[in-house]
Amino acid sequence: MAGRERQPLRIGDKVRVIAGPFESFEGDLVGFNRETGHWTVTVLVFGQPTQLDLRPEALRHATALE
Repeated sequence: MAGRERQPLRIGDKVRVIAGPFESFEGDLVGFNRETGHWTVTVLVFGQPTQLDLRPEALRHATALE
């Protein structure tokens, strides 16, 4: 991925968590909190949709890591 510019995150994007306790989970961006600058991501935990509040540095586009 060297030399490639990161694309901005947008609601609806498929992302992978790259840091923290949910590292390697994939999910969908469903919201953005302007006050905190964090994204809301829905991932499956034990088969149940779960919303996470994550900082942008902990996320990458899922296709960028393939």
